[in-house]
Amino acid sequence: MTKKPISKKPAIKNKTADTPPSRRLPNRNVYPFFQKLAETIDEPVTELEYASTFELLIAVMLSAQATDVSVNIATNKLFPVANTPEAILELGEDGLKD
Repeated sequence: MTKKPISKKPAIKNKTADTPPSRRLPNRNVYPFFQKLAETIDEPVTELEYASTFELLIAVMLSAQATDVSVNIATNKLFPVANTPEAILELGEDGLKD
């Protein structure tokens, strides 16, 4: 009896009428989507707390992996100590973990 090798790649399924639509926005729709958002929302609001564009960038990157509330807790400790790329670099990995 021979064993069938286990494939690590998922089988490619053919799309059918029952296949749910992709959750990914097709590239051709991205720019019009953001244009519509800009027209509709004059002043976008976020729960993230920040005082500069760089702080917003860091907060948004962290929010991809955590809630806005937990990001604010972390950045309220981080930004008084290091709120520029140079200051974060000076902290080093160990300092940043602390």
